[in-house]
Amino acid sequence: MKKLLLLLFAVTAYNLSISQCTPDPLYADSSWGIWPDEQTNFISGDIGMVYQQIINFKVPLDAGDIDSAFAGAGVPVDSVVLNNVSNLPPGISYACNVPSCTWYGDSAGCANIDGMPTTNGSFQITLDITGWVTIFF
Repeated sequence: MKKLLLLLFAVTAYNLSISQCTPDPLYADSSWGIWPDEQTNFISGDIGMVYQQIINFKVPLDAGDIDSAFAGAGVPVDSVVLNNVSNLPPGISYACNVPSCTWYGDSAGCANIDGMPTTNGSFQITLDITGWVTIFF
């Protein structure tokens, strides 16, 4: 589940600069996801040029939507927390639309990735995310 939550935020929070974003209402009715994702429509950066990308996402309501081990169990997602983003390109930072970088299950959020890249290359960004679920016995 942690890997799938990581995927959920992989494009969401490549640790964005202090600029704010507002979640796009276009995705409010989606079950969950990230827009754009790392495979399609993600803007490339150029050295020495200002870069900005807004990432929209929706946190799933049910953990079974992310991890099949929870499918059918009715395990609600309480919240997810972005703890850290590592290996961002030099000159690039991120900012979440909420200061705590915490989103509740079934909520929409966004992150702003911006800055001025100083190095060429592809970067394997790592997100440290904690997911909280509610389990009733």
